[in-house]
Amino acid sequence: FSKFSQNIIKILIKKFAPYFIFYCYKENIPNSIENYILKETNFSSCFTISRRIKMVFSLLDNVGKAKYIVHFKRFGKDFPNNIPSVERIFPNMANPKNRIWMERWKEGRRLNPLNSNEIIQSLLWLFKFQNNSFQDRFTENELKKEIIMIKENLSKRENLNIIQYNEWIEDYKKFLTKNIIRKSAQHGDFSYANILYNPKTNNINLVDWENYISVGSPFRDFATFIIRIMMQSSTNEVKSFKEKIQNRKEFNDLIKKIQKLLNEHFKCNIDINVIIRYSILKKTADLIFNEKESANTYIELLKILENNNFVKYKEEK
Repeated sequence: FSKFSQNIIKILIKKFAPYFIFYCYKENIPNSIENYILKETNFSSCFTISRRIKMVFSLLDNVGKAKYIVHFKRFGKDFPNNIPSVERIFPNMANPKNRIWMERWKEGRRLNPLNSNEIIQSLLWLFKFQNNSFQDRFTENELKKEIIMIKENLSKRENLNIIQYNEWIEDYKKFLTKNIIRKSAQHGDFSYANILYNPKTNNINLVDWENYISVGSPFRDFATFIIRIMMQSSTNEVKSFKEKIQNRKEFNDLIKKIQKLLNEHFKCNIDINVIIRYSILKKTADLIFNEKESANTYIELLKILENNNFVKYKEEK
């Protein structure tokens, strides 16, 4: 089962896996992680979500309102003997090494990827996060090592426009050489699905910090966020990406605002085309290295960008 592609797994889960499991016991209820959590936290009820690498328990008060969330990693043999409490205050953003931990419930709903205001608020949160974590600029050796990895992995796939992609890589290399771009911490999966927006306060909260790293590219989270919004679709992500680029009216209005924020944040003129092209190239190379079927999706995005600029600037008209 673990060797199947993500697309096949999704189909199998949708067709055969139940969405809810109800269970009861004829005899005494055996000791379970759920019972242990309720006993240790003095809560009487919880809502359990079963995920691929962990289980998540939302602890509910007497009126059914979530107050805390407990994470329990699936992998491991030892039963926990306590539940440490975690508060994510920079720079302590990474998940703890414990198998189990508890956090205070964060208010908000999933970000609406079609709402321009919520998109801007998310980017403002990201830029503030980066301002608190900026470090040294990229070195020539770091960039060279990354470029070698991208080229080597792309060469493993046939029928790719390598000449065009090498030009995009050179554009990115020239951009980093010309401007002072400092490394920063990364959430690692800065997607609208992991962003909570509170419409009452306009506040942003992030969940799912499994891929957090303390030192990385400041463009990784930004590009992931924008690309996922472009791909947002319940049926065909590649088609959605292409349609948003070709139907530019609403997209360009949003990009103008984002462009201004980027220039102010990095204190230089940012060419979004260069950043997005390189980010998709790196993502494709990473997926090819891991032999994941989803690399095909990003290869399709690259082909779209061969014939369409991600952003169409005025001087190009």
